Amino acid sequence: MLSTEQQAFSTPEGIALRYGLLYGGDAERLRALLARRRLPVARGGLLGWVHHQDAAAATVAALEHGRAGQAYNVVDDLPATWQEVYTAMAEALGAPPPRQIPRWLFRLAAPYVASFAVDTSMRVSNAKAKHQLGWQPTFPSYHEGVRAIASPVPAGPRTHGSR
Repeated sequence: MLSTEQQAFSTPEGIALRYGLLYGGDAERLRALLARRRLPVARGGLLGWVHHQDAAAATVAALEHGRAGQAYNVVDDLPATWQEVYTAMAEALGAPPPRQIPRWLFRLAAPYVASFAVDTSMRVSNAKAKHQLGWQPTFPSYHEGVRAIASPVPAGPRTHGSR
């Protein structure tokens, strides 16, 4: 079976987008989970994250400016751990800090999530997407993105060329 990238590259106009972990569209659901401390965290590896509005803007930029046969990493500028991001979300949303649990317990309770949230460290660069697509994340890191999802007025999407 061909990977998604192999399938994309075998078509005349194929482009592959490798998205980081998406966040931002489910703030109210997360607020409820974090308020009841039902979203535990554990120490883990660094991962690429991307606000959902930035992911959408990168997709548009790829459709307009992407080169056939290319793959682009769609992540913000700062990799972060699962623990860092969800702790920042709790603080921004006015919830208590998430419960910290040992990694072995996280793996036992949520093996799929643990496979990437705890056991994976993947630092990737968005430089190619920025250069070739003209895309810039509106939220350069989870710090700005988390503040945006916590604000009462959601930030509107920005075009790939604006900053």
